[in-house]
Amino acid sequence: MKLLRFCIIGLLPIYSILADEEVIKSPSPDGKFALRLVSAFGGSAASIIDAKSHAVVLDKNEFGEDVLHVSTEVPNSEGETKLVWSADSKRVAYCYHEHNRNNSGTNVQVFIWNGSKFEEVDLPELPRPKMKTSTDAAATQHFEKLVPLHWLKSGTLVLSYDVDIGNEQPWTRIVTIGFDAKGNATVQKVERKRSAAAKP
Repeated sequence: MKLLRFCIIGLLPIYSILADEEVIKSPSPDGKFALRLVSAFGGSAASIIDAKSHAVVLDKNEFGEDVLHVSTEVPNSEGETKLVWSADSKRVAYCYHEHNRNNSGTNVQVFIWNGSKFEEVDLPELPRPKMKTSTDAAATQHFEKLVPLHWLKSGTLVLSYDVDIGNEQPWTRIVTIGFDAKGNATVQKVERKRSAAAKP
């Protein structure tokens, strides 16, 4: 363990937190794969690895880099940065923390096993609440939390999607996403989920 101290100006206060140099977590149901998080400035560099050899099992991007987004959450075994696996270990959703000038919250990437590596598939555009237009830049900053809940036997992914904009009532939905044989994703269902913060 090490003591990590950092600050993201305008987004996070300065604070100290105990963080591991490296964390291996979120093993696949078949035990073959896992998520590796390694300390990076202000967060975690992430990889999906072979559980035995620790070799990375992800396709590279056009620049030869791993395609997992860096999480702004420091490595820890209990954090929200994680993998959510399908029962057959062939599909996986990566949940990571994301902070920038406009958004703060969690986001998701999805990968499907192609026989030798996990290949990223693009998620469709998700439904969003109507947002009031404002000339105040600070008023446009909002919190979004996209979290993978579980995979269905059909290979369909179920997500929780929360959007909170300032004093607006939180907008919460359960989104079901299906994938065809080529990995093309479509939104199959959107259901309203009553937020605990919502007024009766």
